[in-house]
Amino acid sequence: VLFLLEGISMTAQVKEVCGTDLERKKLIELYPEILEREADFEKRAAERLTSIMRIEGETIIIPVVFHIIHDYSGENISDEQVYDAIEHINADFRKTNADFAATIPEFQGIAADCNIEFRLAQKELSSGCTNGIDRIASLRTYTGSDAAKLGGWQSGKYLNIWVVKDLQNGAAAYAYYPGSIGGIMYTVDGIICRQDYVGTIGSAGTYAAHVLSHEIGHYLNLQHVWGNSNNPGVACGDDQVPD
Repeated sequence: VLFLLEGISMTAQVKEVCGTDLERKKLIELYPEILEREADFEKRAAERLTSIMRIEGETIIIPVVFHIIHDYSGENISDEQVYDAIEHINADFRKTNADFAATIPEFQGIAADCNIEFRLAQKELSSGCTNGIDRIASLRTYTGSDAAKLGGWQSGKYLNIWVVKDLQNGAAAYAYYPGSIGGIMYTVDGIICRQDYVGTIGSAGTYAAHVLSHEIGHYLNLQHVWGNSNNPGVACGDDQVPD
């Protein structure tokens, strides 16, 4: 059950938060039909859950491409930092993360190995070989947004993760729900993240261990457990998960 990942804390040394809800609201203002698409996606997902049983022991492999958008400085993170990020993502989704014991009591009894693994892509669709790390020089690294999502690989075949120096919305990272992506929006499907929130080494630290796992939850259609809001004090929403 992937919804457990929504309980993972994004506590950090600074006050940056997940930017998914903010960016979703901006997108809905431009394309109100997204609400209808999201509702349709939820309906179809619920129908599939009642008719499909997962094969015991089956592991889903998701190929990942990191696009490092850089200006030849510290944001051009090392391959080792990317490897470290992949290691932490897989630990979270396979329930082998070292801090699993810190899971809040309400979720400890229902936490599960999701049987999902993330691996750096080894082949392009054209059959060319790759290491899954794409480096692109661009000044857009300083104002990370959808406009900085350069060189994305085919949505639905790869998980694209863009790494930038800073995000325009002041957040650590953000992603869109699959129901929000349609038409030309497929080009921005994936996650965009500040370089100091990728993995736990290099320009990042232990505070960032679960940030990409959190955003992958949104990429896989998980809302925050309190609904689509990052504002404290508001009434809790519905995360669409019957827990």
